Amino acid sequence: MRPLPSSAPSTPIQNPCTPLPRPTGLGAGISAQLAGKGRTEIINGVRSARLPTDAEQQTAINNGWGGLHVVKIATDDLKVAAATTTNAPAALTAAQLVQIYTCNATQWTAVGGTSATTIVPLVPQTGSGTRSTFLNDLKAANGGTAVTLGACVQTVEENDPTSITGSAAPADTIAPFSSGR
Repeated sequence: MRPLPSSAPSTPIQNPCTPLPRPTGLGAGISAQLAGKGRTEIINGVRSARLPTDAEQQTAINNGWGGLHVVKIATDDLKVAAATTTNAPAALTAAQLVQIYTCNATQWTAVGGTSATTIVPLVPQTGSGTRSTFLNDLKAANGGTAVTLGACVQTVEENDPTSITGSAAPADTIAPFSSGR
């Protein structure tokens, strides 16, 4: 450490920034970043599964930042995760996932499994990039028509393995997950 010059105040200068809790989901992260203008809470970077929208870019320009700058570090696929011991079949097609997430297939035997137990489909919270990507994948598998999630689908924190392992029926629970997670 370098000693303070003799003209320095005797008490250290406090950091004017306030720590913020990490926003949940990329939409919330970008929104928190864009809300930082004129405040002491500043977010300098956000992980994102998508590019900023035109509206988000415009807000950044209006804030005097010249836009949001994107640095691509890696790519990441989505997978459907299940517990180590599961009643799910070894593979599910996109069409089967549409059936599961619309609650039209509610037992594993309906999608090639050997158990007649009830499927517990999970989806990440609104604003999550994982959720947006997954719903877009379901839409593509549904002939370009958006999928309305059925009442059997539960909303959970994205990429949290305890949403599966802590479920009342872990062997019957599935969720979209980042491959990197």
